[in-house]
Amino acid sequence: MAINSVLKGIEDRIGNGLVAANFTNTATGTYSSGGNNYKYITFTGSGTLTVNQAGYADVLIVGGGGAGAQTSNDYAGGGSGGLYYDENIFLEAISYTVTVGGGGSGGNPANPGVTSSLGTVAKIGGGMGGYANNGYPRRGINGYGGGGSAGGFASSDIGATYGNGAGAGGTVFGSNNKDGRSISITGSAVTYATGGTASSSGAGSANTGNGGGYAAAGGSGIVVVRVLT
Repeated sequence: MAINSVLKGIEDRIGNGLVAANFTNTATGTYSSGGNNYKYITFTGSGTLTVNQAGYADVLIVGGGGAGAQTSNDYAGGGSGGLYYDENIFLEAISYTVTVGGGGSGGNPANPGVTSSLGTVAKIGGGMGGYANNGYPRRGINGYGGGGSAGGFASSDIGATYGNGAGAGGTVFGSNNKDGRSISITGSAVTYATGGTASSSGAGSANTGNGGGYAAAGGSGIVVVRVLT
């Protein structure tokens, strides 16, 4: 979603008399845009978010990406981690346990990524690992990305909340990977939850939830919380 749409949503909240939440953790960063000031915290590993003022926040949660698989001449990309993004989450004045899921390790069958969560506010699954030499995409479930497959097929399955399928697999080295989603919660556009592709052996980037290329690990997940200041 474009940053202008995000700003409009926040301005609407203020106009309706809703208050912004506040956290006492050291902010990862701050920025101003459109006359509004923001601070955000990025969790690249598990931790605790301490909220001392109840109110509304923007929340991004991405599960760890699934690994890709390889067997002799067959290749498969890993599915992306599931992605949850909400610009209007109410946070209570409590401490939230934050879990950031790791990416799956490569192999055959390849391992899925691990679930990420923010307390009980939201929990999103890690990506499914790719599965080479089975002729069909591996479906994603419960917010997981779909795995790749042998035979040149690409997964078109999208998990329950924005989890993306992996790239095409097979000996033809497909490159039809899902594109993920660009989000500007930190003030700069970053693309998260991209499916891995069987045309590359590159691992998923850390803290993106991206699926791994063939036989490569998926990227770890991330949790980001942003509030008005």
